[in-house]
Amino acid sequence: MLTIALCVFIASDRLGGLFHSPPDLIELEGVDVERLAEQGITLRQPTAGDIATAVPVAGTMPGGPGSMIKQTALARLSDEGRVPPFDDRLVWVVSADTTGRIDYGGPVGGDRGPRRIAWSLMFVDAQTGAPLGTIESGAP
Repeated sequence: MLTIALCVFIASDRLGGLFHSPPDLIELEGVDVERLAEQGITLRQPTAGDIATAVPVAGTMPGGPGSMIKQTALARLSDEGRVPPFDDRLVWVVSADTTGRIDYGGPVGGDRGPRRIAWSLMFVDAQTGAPLGTIESGAP
């Protein structure tokens, strides 16, 4: 596991370049926004007040030794797939560099052969620093 530290200055430095159409959604490099939406996940732009209240936190990035952080962002997370669901929760989103990572399980009911992991995201509560979960997606 790779230990990471997230700081408010990272988010404020990155905020300008992360927002695309529609204007309040966040796009992360290499992450399929449509695939996230299919799973009930949306990442929206934080407010100026959110940036002021987010605290630096430490967390753990999955992936083992050599895992690298590709990108971080402060976002408003809605996740309808969780029980109870998250609705507009302020989180740090950490995107891992998945170069060379392989998923040997495959999708349930589908091809169970190995496939390259296209992206991996970890969500960390921006107020408490509590890890909220990780989501990965294989390359099509």
